[in-house]
Amino acid sequence: MQQVSSFLRALSLPAHMSEQAVHLIDTYTGQEYGNDTRATRLIVAAAVYTVCRQQGCAVTLLDVADLVGDNVFKVARAFHKLASSLKLSFAPLTPAQYIDRILSPLIPPEMAAAAQNVKDTVSQLLDLAQSEWILMGKNPISVAAAACTIALQAHHLPTQLVQIAQSVKIARKTLAHRIREFHTVFLRLAKVLPWSKDVTPEKIHTYLPFIVHNLAMLRDIEQVVQQCPQAVGLVAATRTLGGEETGIDIAAAIRSEQSELADDVAILQEVQSAVEAEERAAAKVQEDKTARVQNAMAALALLGCA
Repeated sequence: MQQVSSFLRALSLPAHMSEQAVHLIDTYTGQEYGNDTRATRLIVAAAVYTVCRQQGCAVTLLDVADLVGDNVFKVARAFHKLASSLKLSFAPLTPAQYIDRILSPLIPPEMAAAAQNVKDTVSQLLDLAQSEWILMGKNPISVAAAACTIALQAHHLPTQLVQIAQSVKIARKTLAHRIREFHTVFLRLAKVLPWSKDVTPEKIHTYLPFIVHNLAMLRDIEQVVQQCPQAVGLVAATRTLGGEETGIDIAAAIRSEQSELADDVAILQEVQSAVEAEERAAAKVQEDKTARVQNAMAALALLGCA
């Protein structure tokens, strides 16, 4: 019991979980676990991690392996052997489980409102990761760390990749790679904007707040363009109009807290309304097809006037 309790304290987990861990050890070993010598540290580690998985705690196998001072693969084998022997099953790990663990040390308690805004943005980014296959085959905690980093940047809060990577025990290179995967999606979505030629990998941080805060609308516009190939030429025309004739300095506008982008946001909202109107007219097959093309071109024409 003492060894289980020390593990839980080291992982900042509630003491009541010790009873569940000891019960697992007793069941697994077939004998009462009364002192530290009756079960190896690997079995104790496996039992503690099993309870963490059952309770949905933001604890990883690497956390437990570091605590035990043993190879993570040995701890993983002990965990899988225990789970297999007791015929246990677990819900899949998700990035959302790690949001609080990552953000809590980075945002002071007195900034509760800002913290909630960041968490909401992280949830949107994780939805994007799911739909864009960023999460497929990846360690969930690395995707969560990337989403948290981008959300902090979008809300103009300080971020340090090294600190975030160390807090979740992943390599800084891995975190940077996950962030680049998000950036690749952002660059694709930005292609529907009149100033898309200015949104490059080198300048993505300048446009990051605008893109992140308008993800839903950008994805809707992208869908309209994909459904209406006739509008692609119009998109190119509006890019020329926005870049050469109006001479808008979008980068400067975004740097000044996006105060000069209000008109552009309003136009994006009109496009979103147009898409919803098209969906309600889906019953009229032939008429709906014509209406979608007309609405898309009208919406994109409005973008060109921004």
